Amino acid sequence: MTSININDIISLKDTQLQKKKLMEVFDINAANADYFVSIFKQLNQAEKSISITEDQNQSGFFPLALASKEQLQEFNIFSFAEIKSKEHRHYNGPIYYMPLMAGIGSSIKRESHLSQHSGRNSLGTKSTDLFVQSTKSSIFDLLVKQIESLNKQDHRDIIFYPQMSDDTFELIKELTKKKGPQGTLINREIIQNRLPTLMGDDLVDQQTAPGGHGFFAYTWINNLFKNSPQGISVIGNGEDLNSLPPIEIVDWFSQQDFPILMITTTKTSIDKKGGQICLLNDSDQSSLSIVEKAQAEQSGQLELFSELGLRKNDGPSFFNTNTVLINNDLLRKKLELLSRDGNELNLQDVMSPQLIKNKKKNSQSDEFTQLEGAMGSVVLHLNREFKKAKGQSLLGILNVEPIDRFKVFCPIKSAFDFVHKFYSDRFSLKEFRLVDENPGLQTEVSLKDPSGTIDYDDVTSCMNAFRNTSLKELSQLKVEGPVDFEGMELIGSIKIENKTSKPLVLKKWIPEAQLSNCEIKFLSDEKGIEKR
Repeated sequence: MTSININDIISLKDTQLQKKKLMEVFDINAANADYFVSIFKQLNQAEKSISITEDQNQSGFFPLALASKEQLQEFNIFSFAEIKSKEHRHYNGPIYYMPLMAGIGSSIKRESHLSQHSGRNSLGTKSTDLFVQSTKSSIFDLLVKQIESLNKQDHRDIIFYPQMSDDTFELIKELTKKKGPQGTLINREIIQNRLPTLMGDDLVDQQTAPGGHGFFAYTWINNLFKNSPQGISVIGNGEDLNSLPPIEIVDWFSQQDFPILMITTTKTSIDKKGGQICLLNDSDQSSLSIVEKAQAEQSGQLELFSELGLRKNDGPSFFNTNTVLINNDLLRKKLELLSRDGNELNLQDVMSPQLIKNKKKNSQSDEFTQLEGAMGSVVLHLNREFKKAKGQSLLGILNVEPIDRFKVFCPIKSAFDFVHKFYSDRFSLKEFRLVDENPGLQTEVSLKDPSGTIDYDDVTSCMNAFRNTSLKELSQLKVEGPVDFEGMELIGSIKIENKTSKPLVLKKWIPEAQLSNCEIKFLSDEKGIEKR
Protein backbone atom coordinates (compact mmCIF):
# COMPACT_ATOMS: atom_id res chain seq x y z
CA MET A 1 0.00 0.00 0.00
CA THR A 2 1.29 3.44 -0.96
CA SER A 3 0.39 6.35 1.29
CA ILE A 4 1.31 9.94 2.09
CA ASN A 5 0.17 12.20 4.91
CA ILE A 6 -2.14 14.96 3.67
CA ASN A 7 -0.10 17.57 5.53
CA ASP A 8 2.96 16.63 3.47
CA ILE A 9 0.99 17.64 0.36
CA ILE A 10 -0.68 20.71 1.83
CA SER A 11 2.63 22.03 3.21
CA LEU A 12 4.01 22.29 -0.34
CA LYS A 13 1.54 25.19 -0.87
CA ASP A 14 2.44 25.66 -4.55
CA THR A 15 -0.18 23.79 -6.59
CA GLN A 16 2.34 22.70 -9.23
CA LEU A 17 4.48 21.08 -6.56
CA GLN A 18 1.40 19.39 -5.08
CA LYS A 19 0.44 18.12 -8.51
CA LYS A 20 3.95 16.79 -9.19
CA LYS A 21 4.07 15.01 -5.82
CA LEU A 22 0.72 13.30 -6.38
CA MET A 23 1.82 12.14 -9.84
CA GLU A 24 5.04 10.70 -8.41
CA VAL A 25 3.46 8.92 -5.44
CA PHE A 26 0.26 7.57 -7.01
CA ASP A 27 1.04 7.26 -10.72
CA ILE A 28 -1.84 9.41 -11.96
CA ASN A 29 -1.63 11.54 -15.09
CA ALA A 30 -1.36 15.32 -15.23
CA ALA A 31 -5.04 16.00 -15.94
CA ASN A 32 -6.18 13.93 -12.95
CA ALA A 33 -3.53 15.39 -10.66
CA ASP A 34 -4.59 18.92 -11.61
CA TYR A 35 -8.25 18.13 -10.90
CA PHE A 36 -7.45 16.27 -7.67
CA VAL A 37 -5.47 19.22 -6.31
CA SER A 38 -8.44 21.51 -7.03
CA ILE A 39 -10.73 19.48 -4.77
CA PHE A 40 -8.07 18.15 -2.39
CA LYS A 41 -6.99 21.60 -1.21
CA GLN A 42 -10.52 22.23 0.09
CA LEU A 43 -9.71 19.75 2.87
CA ASN A 44 -7.71 22.50 4.53
CA GLN A 45 -10.63 24.92 4.47
CA ALA A 46 -13.16 25.22 7.24
CA GLU A 47 -16.37 23.41 6.28
CA LYS A 48 -19.13 25.85 5.45
CA SER A 49 -22.67 24.65 5.97
CA ILE A 50 -25.12 26.46 3.69
CA SER A 51 -28.78 25.98 4.49
CA ILE A 52 -31.97 26.37 2.49
CA THR A 53 -33.75 29.60 3.37
CA GLU A 54 -37.36 30.51 2.58
CA ASP A 55 -36.60 34.17 3.31
CA GLN A 56 -35.20 35.91 0.22
CA ASN A 57 -33.36 38.43 2.41
CA GLN A 58 -31.31 35.81 4.26
CA SER A 59 -28.09 34.29 3.01
CA GLY A 60 -28.16 30.69 1.82
CA PHE A 61 -29.85 28.56 -0.83
CA PHE A 62 -33.09 30.26 -1.90
CA PRO A 63 -35.32 27.81 -3.84
CA LEU A 64 -36.37 28.69 -7.39
CA ALA A 65 -39.76 27.28 -6.40
CA LEU A 66 -40.24 30.36 -4.20
CA ALA A 67 -38.59 32.95 -6.45
CA SER A 68 -40.63 35.64 -8.16
CA LYS A 69 -40.44 36.44 -11.88
CA GLU A 70 -38.65 39.66 -10.98
CA GLN A 71 -35.95 37.77 -9.07
CA LEU A 72 -35.33 35.45 -12.02
CA GLN A 73 -35.20 38.13 -14.70
CA GLU A 74 -31.47 38.76 -14.26
CA PHE A 75 -30.70 35.12 -15.11
CA ASN A 76 -30.71 33.37 -18.48
CA ILE A 77 -33.57 30.95 -17.83
CA PHE A 78 -35.52 29.53 -20.77
CA SER A 79 -38.31 27.03 -21.37
CA PHE A 80 -38.04 24.20 -23.89
CA ALA A 81 -41.74 24.75 -24.70
CA GLU A 82 -40.77 28.10 -26.21
CA ILE A 83 -37.71 26.75 -28.04
CA LYS A 84 -39.47 23.85 -29.75
CA SER A 85 -42.26 26.04 -31.10
CA LYS A 86 -39.88 28.15 -33.21
CA GLU A 87 -37.55 27.52 -36.11
CA HIS A 88 -33.84 28.05 -35.58
CA ARG A 89 -30.97 28.54 -38.01
CA HIS A 90 -29.20 25.29 -38.86
CA TYR A 91 -25.90 25.05 -36.99
CA ASN A 92 -23.18 23.78 -39.33
CA GLY A 93 -20.20 23.65 -36.98
CA PRO A 94 -18.67 20.67 -35.17
CA ILE A 95 -20.50 19.11 -32.22
CA TYR A 96 -18.39 17.14 -29.76
CA TYR A 97 -20.71 14.58 -28.22
CA MET A 98 -19.05 13.54 -24.95
CA PRO A 99 -21.11 10.80 -23.24
CA LEU A 100 -19.93 9.91 -19.73
CA MET A 101 -18.73 6.30 -19.95
CA ALA A 102 -16.29 6.22 -17.07
CA GLY A 103 -18.35 4.44 -14.41
CA ILE A 104 -19.17 0.74 -14.29
CA GLY A 105 -22.56 1.23 -12.63
CA SER A 106 -22.22 -1.94 -10.59
CA SER A 107 -25.49 -1.31 -8.72
CA ILE A 108 -27.25 -2.69 -11.82
CA LYS A 109 -26.48 -6.39 -11.82
CA ARG A 110 -26.17 -7.59 -15.40
CA GLU A 111 -23.57 -10.36 -15.61
CA SER A 112 -26.05 -12.94 -16.93
CA HIS A 113 -27.57 -10.48 -19.42
CA LEU A 114 -24.10 -9.43 -20.60
CA SER A 115 -22.86 -12.98 -21.07
CA GLN A 116 -25.99 -13.97 -23.00
CA HIS A 117 -25.76 -11.07 -25.46
CA SER A 118 -22.03 -10.52 -25.85
CA GLY A 119 -20.13 -13.48 -24.46
CA ARG A 120 -18.20 -11.09 -22.21
CA ASN A 121 -17.93 -11.78 -18.48
CA SER A 122 -16.36 -8.58 -17.17
CA LEU A 123 -18.41 -5.43 -16.78
CA GLY A 124 -17.87 -2.38 -18.94
CA THR A 125 -20.22 0.59 -18.73
CA LYS A 126 -23.99 0.43 -18.65
CA SER A 127 -24.10 1.56 -22.29
CA THR A 128 -21.79 -1.24 -23.47
CA ASP A 129 -23.42 -3.95 -21.33
CA LEU A 130 -27.18 -3.41 -21.80
CA PHE A 131 -28.66 -4.87 -24.98
CA VAL A 132 -31.98 -4.22 -26.70
CA GLN A 133 -33.49 -7.46 -27.95
CA SER A 134 -35.47 -5.92 -30.83
CA THR A 135 -32.32 -4.46 -32.38
CA LYS A 136 -29.72 -6.95 -31.08
CA SER A 137 -27.67 -3.85 -30.26
CA SER A 138 -26.27 -2.40 -27.08
CA ILE A 139 -27.11 1.15 -26.01
CA PHE A 140 -23.56 2.01 -27.09
CA ASP A 141 -24.31 0.67 -30.59
CA LEU A 142 -27.53 2.70 -30.77
CA LEU A 143 -25.72 5.89 -29.76
CA VAL A 144 -23.22 5.34 -32.57
CA LYS A 145 -26.04 4.74 -35.08
CA GLN A 146 -27.83 7.87 -33.86
CA ILE A 147 -24.73 9.96 -34.58
CA GLU A 148 -24.22 8.37 -38.01
CA SER A 149 -27.85 9.03 -38.89
CA LEU A 150 -27.70 12.70 -37.86
CA ASN A 151 -24.46 13.25 -39.73
CA LYS A 152 -25.82 11.68 -42.89
CA GLN A 153 -29.51 12.60 -42.89
CA ASP A 154 -29.35 16.01 -41.21
CA HIS A 155 -25.92 17.05 -42.52
CA ARG A 156 -24.38 17.45 -39.08
CA ASP A 157 -20.76 17.21 -38.00
CA ILE A 158 -21.06 15.28 -34.73
CA ILE A 159 -17.78 13.96 -33.33
CA PHE A 160 -18.11 10.99 -30.98
CA TYR A 161 -15.81 11.59 -28.01
CA PRO A 162 -16.62 9.13 -25.19
CA GLN A 163 -15.39 10.12 -21.73
CA MET A 164 -13.62 7.12 -20.21
CA SER A 165 -11.78 5.89 -17.15
CA ASP A 166 -9.06 3.38 -16.35
CA ASP A 167 -11.87 0.86 -15.84
CA THR A 168 -13.53 1.36 -19.23
CA PHE A 169 -10.82 2.61 -21.61
CA GLU A 170 -9.71 -0.66 -23.20
CA LEU A 171 -13.23 -1.93 -23.89
CA ILE A 172 -14.48 1.35 -25.37
CA LYS A 173 -11.32 1.73 -27.45
CA GLU A 174 -11.91 -1.75 -28.88
CA LEU A 175 -15.61 -1.09 -29.55
CA THR A 176 -15.02 2.27 -31.22
CA LYS A 177 -12.34 0.73 -33.41
CA LYS A 178 -14.90 -1.82 -34.62
CA LYS A 179 -18.09 0.25 -34.62
CA GLY A 180 -17.32 3.90 -33.91
CA PRO A 181 -18.41 6.57 -36.41
CA GLN A 182 -15.82 8.21 -38.63
CA GLY A 183 -13.87 10.87 -36.73
CA THR A 184 -14.28 9.27 -33.28
CA LEU A 185 -11.87 10.75 -30.73
CA ILE A 186 -10.02 8.56 -28.23
CA ASN A 187 -7.69 10.51 -25.95
CA ARG A 188 -5.52 8.38 -23.64
CA GLU A 189 -4.22 11.46 -21.81
CA ILE A 190 -7.65 12.65 -20.70
CA ILE A 191 -9.21 9.61 -19.10
CA GLN A 192 -10.29 9.44 -15.52
CA ASN A 193 -7.79 7.69 -13.24
CA ARG A 194 -8.66 5.98 -10.01
CA LEU A 195 -7.56 8.39 -7.29
CA PRO A 196 -6.29 7.74 -3.77
CA THR A 197 -8.77 7.95 -0.93
CA LEU A 198 -8.47 9.36 2.56
CA MET A 199 -7.94 7.07 5.55
CA GLY A 200 -7.43 9.13 8.68
CA ASP A 201 -4.87 11.78 7.72
CA ASP A 202 -3.33 9.73 4.92
CA LEU A 203 -4.00 9.51 1.22
CA VAL A 204 -3.76 5.83 0.32
CA ASP A 205 -4.11 3.61 -2.73
CA GLN A 206 -5.44 0.67 -0.71
CA GLN A 207 -8.86 1.92 -1.82
CA THR A 208 -9.03 3.98 -4.99
CA ALA A 209 -11.99 5.62 -6.71
CA PRO A 210 -12.72 8.10 -9.53
CA GLY A 211 -13.16 11.72 -8.48
CA GLY A 212 -16.68 12.27 -9.82
CA HIS A 213 -17.94 13.51 -13.20
CA GLY A 214 -16.79 17.03 -12.36
CA PHE A 215 -13.44 15.88 -13.78
CA PHE A 216 -14.71 15.89 -17.36
CA ALA A 217 -16.15 19.43 -17.44
CA TYR A 218 -13.17 20.73 -15.47
CA THR A 219 -10.61 19.13 -17.80
CA TRP A 220 -12.41 20.09 -21.02
CA ILE A 221 -12.67 23.77 -20.05
CA ASN A 222 -9.12 23.77 -18.68
CA ASN A 223 -7.87 22.60 -22.10
CA LEU A 224 -9.77 25.17 -24.18
CA PHE A 225 -6.63 27.26 -24.59
CA LYS A 226 -4.30 24.29 -25.01
CA ASN A 227 -6.19 22.37 -27.70
CA SER A 228 -8.40 25.20 -29.06
CA PRO A 229 -11.43 23.02 -29.94
CA GLN A 230 -14.09 24.79 -31.97
CA GLY A 231 -17.82 24.31 -32.11
CA ILE A 232 -20.11 23.04 -29.38
CA SER A 233 -19.53 20.31 -26.81
CA VAL A 234 -22.32 18.23 -25.27
CA ILE A 235 -21.59 16.29 -22.07
CA GLY A 236 -24.29 13.91 -20.82
CA ASN A 237 -25.06 10.53 -19.27
CA GLY A 238 -23.50 7.75 -21.34
CA GLU A 239 -26.31 5.21 -20.98
CA ASP A 240 -28.97 7.77 -21.93
CA LEU A 241 -29.96 7.53 -25.62
CA ASN A 242 -31.46 11.03 -25.37
CA SER A 243 -28.55 12.79 -23.65
CA LEU A 244 -27.57 14.21 -27.03
CA PRO A 245 -30.51 16.64 -26.87
CA PRO A 246 -32.95 17.29 -29.72
CA ILE A 247 -30.92 19.00 -32.40
CA GLU A 248 -33.10 22.13 -32.31
CA ILE A 249 -31.63 22.83 -28.86
CA VAL A 250 -28.12 22.84 -30.34
CA ASP A 251 -29.28 25.11 -33.19
CA TRP A 252 -30.87 27.53 -30.70
CA PHE A 253 -27.92 27.49 -28.28
CA SER A 254 -25.44 28.27 -31.06
CA GLN A 255 -27.13 31.69 -31.47
CA GLN A 256 -27.05 32.69 -27.79
CA ASP A 257 -24.59 35.12 -26.19
CA PHE A 258 -23.78 32.88 -23.20
CA PRO A 259 -21.33 29.97 -23.68
CA ILE A 260 -22.59 27.37 -21.18
CA LEU A 261 -26.04 25.76 -21.01
CA MET A 262 -27.34 23.44 -18.30
CA ILE A 263 -30.42 21.39 -19.16
CA THR A 264 -32.86 20.84 -16.30
CA THR A 265 -36.31 19.33 -16.03
CA THR A 266 -39.21 20.32 -13.82
CA LYS A 267 -39.00 18.36 -10.58
CA THR A 268 -41.62 15.65 -10.04
CA SER A 269 -42.30 13.16 -7.26
CA ILE A 270 -39.64 10.79 -8.67
CA ASP A 271 -36.92 13.46 -8.29
CA LYS A 272 -36.81 13.93 -4.53
CA LYS A 273 -33.18 12.83 -4.14
CA GLY A 274 -31.42 14.72 -6.94
CA GLY A 275 -29.70 18.09 -7.10
CA GLN A 276 -31.88 21.17 -7.63
CA ILE A 277 -30.96 24.54 -9.10
CA CYS A 278 -31.38 27.40 -6.64
CA LEU A 279 -30.33 30.97 -5.97
CA LEU A 280 -27.32 31.39 -3.75
CA ASN A 281 -27.65 34.59 -1.76
CA ASP A 282 -24.43 35.89 -0.24
CA SER A 283 -23.02 39.29 0.68
CA ASP A 284 -21.76 40.02 -2.85
CA GLN A 285 -24.50 38.92 -5.20
CA SER A 286 -27.27 36.48 -5.96
CA SER A 287 -26.16 33.73 -8.33
CA LEU A 288 -27.36 30.39 -9.64
CA SER A 289 -26.15 27.40 -7.67
CA ILE A 290 -27.17 23.84 -6.88
CA VAL A 291 -28.23 22.24 -3.62
CA GLU A 292 -27.65 18.52 -3.17
CA LYS A 293 -29.33 16.02 -0.89
CA ALA A 294 -26.19 15.65 1.26
CA GLN A 295 -26.15 19.40 1.98
CA ALA A 296 -29.81 19.32 3.00
CA GLU A 297 -29.13 16.38 5.32
CA GLN A 298 -26.18 18.20 6.86
CA SER A 299 -28.37 21.21 7.68
CA GLY A 300 -31.29 19.07 8.90
CA GLN A 301 -33.54 20.09 6.00
CA LEU A 302 -34.01 16.83 4.10
CA GLU A 303 -37.82 16.94 4.27
CA LEU A 304 -37.91 20.53 2.98
CA PHE A 305 -35.44 19.62 0.22
CA SER A 306 -37.56 16.65 -0.87
CA GLU A 307 -40.82 18.61 -1.05
CA LEU A 308 -39.58 21.82 -2.71
CA GLY A 309 -41.48 22.42 -5.92
CA LEU A 310 -44.12 19.84 -5.03
CA ARG A 311 -46.05 21.77 -2.38
CA LYS A 312 -49.38 23.45 -3.20
CA ASN A 313 -48.14 27.04 -3.46
CA ASP A 314 -44.66 26.36 -4.84
CA GLY A 315 -43.55 27.25 -8.32
CA PRO A 316 -41.54 24.71 -10.32
CA SER A 317 -38.22 23.46 -9.03
CA PHE A 318 -35.49 22.66 -11.59
CA PHE A 319 -33.94 19.18 -11.40
CA ASN A 320 -30.41 18.79 -12.81
CA THR A 321 -30.24 16.29 -15.72
CA ASN A 322 -26.43 16.28 -15.82
CA THR A 323 -26.37 17.47 -19.44
CA VAL A 324 -24.19 20.50 -20.21
CA LEU A 325 -23.56 22.24 -23.54
CA ILE A 326 -20.48 24.42 -24.06
CA ASN A 327 -19.90 26.85 -26.93
CA ASN A 328 -16.13 26.39 -27.03
CA ASP A 329 -15.26 29.42 -29.18
CA LEU A 330 -17.46 31.80 -27.21
CA LEU A 331 -16.29 30.55 -23.79
CA ARG A 332 -12.66 30.91 -24.83
CA LYS A 333 -13.31 34.50 -25.96
CA LYS A 334 -15.12 35.33 -22.72
CA LEU A 335 -12.28 34.00 -20.58
CA GLU A 336 -9.72 35.86 -22.72
CA LEU A 337 -11.52 39.10 -21.84
CA LEU A 338 -10.31 38.72 -18.29
CA SER A 339 -6.69 38.47 -19.37
CA ARG A 340 -6.92 41.58 -21.54
CA ASP A 341 -8.50 43.52 -18.68
CA GLY A 342 -5.75 42.47 -16.29
CA ASN A 343 -8.24 40.50 -14.21
CA GLU A 344 -6.99 37.03 -15.08
CA LEU A 345 -8.62 34.35 -12.99
CA ASN A 346 -6.86 31.19 -11.93
CA LEU A 347 -9.01 28.62 -13.72
CA GLN A 348 -8.18 25.99 -11.14
CA ASP A 349 -9.61 28.19 -8.39
CA VAL A 350 -12.74 29.35 -10.20
CA MET A 351 -13.70 25.96 -11.66
CA SER A 352 -13.00 23.69 -8.72
CA PRO A 353 -16.22 21.87 -7.82
CA GLN A 354 -17.37 21.83 -4.25
CA LEU A 355 -15.65 18.95 -2.49
CA ILE A 356 -17.93 15.98 -1.79
CA LYS A 357 -16.70 13.65 0.96
CA ASN A 358 -18.13 10.24 0.16
CA LYS A 359 -17.54 8.13 3.27
CA LYS A 360 -17.51 4.36 2.86
CA LYS A 361 -16.26 1.11 4.40
CA ASN A 362 -14.26 -1.60 2.66
CA SER A 363 -14.68 -5.36 3.04
CA GLN A 364 -12.53 -5.25 6.18
CA SER A 365 -14.82 -2.53 7.65
CA ASP A 366 -12.04 0.06 7.37
CA GLU A 367 -13.46 3.53 6.92
CA PHE A 368 -12.24 5.62 3.99
CA THR A 369 -13.37 8.77 2.22
CA GLN A 370 -13.62 9.27 -1.53
CA LEU A 371 -12.94 12.86 -2.61
CA GLU A 372 -15.27 13.83 -5.45
CA GLY A 373 -16.77 16.75 -7.37
CA ALA A 374 -19.85 17.15 -9.59
CA MET A 375 -20.06 18.55 -13.12
CA GLY A 376 -22.84 21.03 -12.33
CA SER A 377 -20.75 22.45 -9.51
CA VAL A 378 -17.87 23.13 -11.95
CA VAL A 379 -19.86 25.29 -14.36
CA LEU A 380 -21.88 27.05 -11.64
CA HIS A 381 -18.72 27.99 -9.74
CA LEU A 382 -17.05 29.26 -12.92
CA ASN A 383 -20.12 31.33 -13.75
CA ARG A 384 -20.33 32.80 -10.26
CA GLU A 385 -16.68 33.93 -10.24
CA PHE A 386 -16.83 35.31 -13.79
CA LYS A 387 -19.94 37.29 -12.91
CA LYS A 388 -18.14 38.79 -9.91
CA ALA A 389 -15.23 39.86 -12.12
CA LYS A 390 -17.08 41.02 -15.24
CA GLY A 391 -20.68 41.60 -14.19
CA GLN A 392 -22.03 39.25 -16.85
CA SER A 393 -23.13 35.64 -16.88
CA LEU A 394 -21.59 32.71 -18.74
CA LEU A 395 -24.52 30.43 -18.03
CA GLY A 396 -28.01 29.70 -19.25
CA ILE A 397 -30.60 27.25 -17.92
CA LEU A 398 -32.96 25.46 -20.29
CA ASN A 399 -35.78 23.84 -18.35
CA VAL A 400 -37.81 21.04 -19.92
CA GLU A 401 -41.39 20.57 -18.73
CA PRO A 402 -42.68 17.09 -17.67
CA ILE A 403 -44.52 16.48 -20.95
CA ASP A 404 -41.17 16.66 -22.81
CA ARG A 405 -38.93 15.34 -20.04
CA PHE A 406 -37.96 12.09 -21.75
CA LYS A 407 -36.87 13.90 -24.91
CA VAL A 408 -33.76 14.97 -23.00
CA PHE A 409 -33.51 12.74 -19.92
CA CYS A 410 -33.75 8.93 -20.03
CA PRO A 411 -31.05 7.67 -17.64
CA ILE A 412 -30.82 4.03 -16.56
CA LYS A 413 -30.49 4.07 -12.78
CA SER A 414 -31.92 0.60 -12.04
CA ALA A 415 -32.74 -2.70 -13.70
CA PHE A 416 -36.40 -1.67 -13.83
CA ASP A 417 -35.44 1.57 -15.60
CA PHE A 418 -33.92 -0.53 -18.36
CA VAL A 419 -36.96 -2.82 -18.62
CA HIS A 420 -39.33 0.15 -18.54
CA LYS A 421 -37.53 2.00 -21.34
CA PHE A 422 -36.45 -0.84 -23.63
CA TYR A 423 -38.69 -3.86 -22.90
CA SER A 424 -42.16 -2.40 -22.42
CA ASP A 425 -44.82 -0.53 -24.39
CA ARG A 426 -44.13 2.73 -22.55
CA PHE A 427 -41.29 3.68 -24.92
CA SER A 428 -40.43 2.99 -28.54
CA LEU A 429 -37.31 3.50 -30.64
CA LYS A 430 -37.33 6.00 -33.48
CA GLU A 431 -34.20 7.12 -35.30
CA PHE A 432 -32.17 5.49 -32.51
CA ARG A 433 -33.76 7.67 -29.81
CA LEU A 434 -36.32 6.79 -27.15
CA VAL A 435 -39.84 8.09 -27.74
CA ASP A 436 -42.26 8.42 -24.83
CA GLU A 437 -45.61 6.84 -25.75
CA ASN A 438 -47.45 8.50 -22.84
CA PRO A 439 -45.92 11.99 -22.52
CA GLY A 440 -46.16 13.66 -19.14
CA LEU A 441 -46.78 10.53 -17.06
CA GLN A 442 -44.11 9.94 -14.41
CA THR A 443 -43.72 6.42 -13.01
CA GLU A 444 -42.64 6.00 -9.40
CA VAL A 445 -41.45 2.48 -8.57
CA SER A 446 -40.24 0.61 -5.46
CA LEU A 447 -39.41 -3.10 -5.82
CA LYS A 448 -38.24 -5.18 -2.85
CA ASP A 449 -38.11 -8.90 -2.14
CA PRO A 450 -36.84 -9.65 1.38
CA SER A 451 -37.04 -13.40 0.63
CA GLY A 452 -34.44 -13.09 -2.14
CA THR A 453 -36.52 -15.19 -4.54
CA ILE A 454 -36.51 -12.46 -7.20
CA ASP A 455 -33.59 -10.07 -7.42
CA TYR A 456 -35.18 -6.94 -8.83
CA ASP A 457 -31.72 -5.32 -9.06
CA ASP A 458 -30.64 -7.92 -11.62
CA VAL A 459 -31.48 -7.16 -15.25
CA THR A 460 -32.32 -10.75 -16.26
CA SER A 461 -34.47 -11.36 -13.16
CA CYS A 462 -36.31 -8.09 -13.62
CA MET A 463 -36.91 -8.76 -17.32
CA ASN A 464 -38.35 -12.18 -16.47
CA ALA A 465 -40.63 -10.71 -13.81
CA PHE A 466 -42.04 -8.14 -16.26
CA ARG A 467 -42.04 -10.20 -19.47
CA ASN A 468 -44.71 -8.92 -21.90
CA THR A 469 -46.12 -6.58 -19.27
CA SER A 470 -47.93 -3.41 -20.33
CA LEU A 471 -46.52 -0.44 -18.39
CA LYS A 472 -47.77 2.39 -20.60
CA GLU A 473 -50.40 3.60 -18.11
CA LEU A 474 -48.51 2.78 -14.89
CA SER A 475 -47.96 5.76 -12.57
CA GLN A 476 -46.91 4.09 -9.32
CA LEU A 477 -45.85 0.59 -8.35
CA LYS A 478 -44.86 -0.54 -4.87
CA VAL A 479 -43.95 -4.20 -4.48
CA GLU A 480 -42.81 -6.18 -1.45
CA GLY A 481 -42.02 -9.81 -2.12
CA PRO A 482 -41.62 -11.98 -5.24
CA VAL A 483 -44.20 -11.18 -7.94
CA ASP A 484 -44.47 -12.46 -11.53
CA PHE A 485 -46.14 -9.78 -13.72
CA GLU A 486 -45.88 -11.67 -17.03
CA GLY A 487 -48.66 -10.79 -19.45
CA MET A 488 -50.33 -8.25 -17.15
CA GLU A 489 -51.51 -4.73 -17.92
CA LEU A 490 -50.73 -2.32 -15.09
CA ILE A 491 -52.70 0.94 -14.86
CA GLY A 492 -52.46 3.80 -12.38
CA SER A 493 -51.22 3.25 -8.82
CA ILE A 494 -50.67 -0.33 -7.66
CA LYS A 495 -49.39 -1.83 -4.41
CA ILE A 496 -48.63 -5.55 -4.02
CA GLU A 497 -47.52 -7.47 -0.93
CA ASN A 498 -46.36 -11.08 -0.88
CA LYS A 499 -44.72 -12.10 2.38
CA THR A 500 -44.08 -15.67 1.26
CA SER A 501 -41.01 -16.80 -0.65
CA LYS A 502 -43.13 -18.28 -3.44
CA PRO A 503 -43.59 -16.00 -6.47
CA LEU A 504 -47.10 -14.59 -6.80
CA VAL A 505 -48.08 -15.34 -10.42
CA LEU A 506 -50.65 -12.63 -11.04
CA LYS A 507 -52.25 -14.15 -14.14
CA LYS A 508 -53.17 -17.23 -12.09
CA TRP A 509 -55.32 -15.15 -9.74
CA ILE A 510 -56.39 -12.38 -12.12
CA PRO A 511 -57.50 -14.05 -15.38
CA GLU A 512 -58.53 -10.71 -16.95
CA ALA A 513 -54.78 -9.85 -16.78
CA GLN A 514 -55.33 -6.25 -15.76
CA LEU A 515 -54.71 -4.33 -12.54
CA SER A 516 -55.88 -0.75 -12.13
CA ASN A 517 -55.47 1.50 -9.08
CA CYS A 518 -55.60 -1.24 -6.47
CA GLU A 519 -53.83 -3.01 -3.62
CA ILE A 520 -53.11 -6.75 -3.68
CA LYS A 521 -52.12 -8.93 -0.73
CA PHE A 522 -51.17 -12.56 -1.33
CA LEU A 523 -52.12 -14.75 1.62
CA SER A 524 -51.32 -18.31 0.49
CA ASP A 525 -52.17 -20.83 -2.23
CA GLU A 526 -55.10 -21.99 -0.13
CA LYS A 527 -56.47 -18.55 0.79
CA GLY A 528 -55.59 -16.77 -2.44
CA ILE A 529 -55.38 -12.97 -2.62
CA GLU A 530 -57.10 -9.96 -1.12
CA LYS A 531 -57.81 -7.15 -3.56
CA ARG A 532 -59.03 -3.69 -2.72
